[in-house]
Amino acid sequence: SPALVARVGFRWGDVVDAIEPVFLRHEEAGHGQVRVLLDAVRQWGPEAAAKVLEAHRARPWHRVVGFGLGGDETSVPTRDFVGVYARARSMSLGTVVHAGEWLGSTSVDEALTLLKPSRIAHGVRAIEDSGLVNRLARLGTPLDVCLTSNLATGVIGAAENHPILELLRRGVRVNLSTDDPGLFSATLAGEYRRLARLGATGNELRRVAAMAHAAKMG
Repeated sequence: SPALVARVGFRWGDVVDAIEPVFLRHEEAGHGQVRVLLDAVRQWGPEAAAKVLEAHRARPWHRVVGFGLGGDETSVPTRDFVGVYARARSMSLGTVVHAGEWLGSTSVDEALTLLKPSRIAHGVRAIEDSGLVNRLARLGTPLDVCLTSNLATGVIGAAENHPILELLRRGVRVNLSTDDPGLFSATLAGEYRRLARLGATGNELRRVAAMAHAAKMG
């Protein structure tokens, strides 16, 4: 998050220089590739979000494959970020936006219509609008869902009430995510175990894994 880095008084280029050798050692040890999603904070507004893209333009990093907007979903209207998302696409970045977590299905609808993201983080409250669920399925827009996070933050009242299986079975492309492992102690394997406990079949678990791979941004 270049915006957060700037807030605490560091230079983005210095942070990249510090992190890059760590990622490189990880890859050289055979632990898989590392790719980066630049993060903007919604409540800081579109100007701060634009500065995230400017930081990347000024200091390109080959690991960066996308741009995302997190933070307080209830704070700044989605329409205020239309220009930022258009610029991200012009820079050949994939895009993701948090929607349908704290706010209802309208949040997901606005994100799809106005920002045209590559993926949606959470998006689970789309289940409140049957037409929207059908639209997500038709468009093939993936939802990055974290069962542990949704339970911990109160997005759902109880694990068994989570709509992920209904979304999946109605044709929505659902991926499993760990959200913020430092906050929620979530692991990807643990998310698959949670989904299995909700009643997902082996074929459905394999389908979720395949869709997650297909949804990668770079």
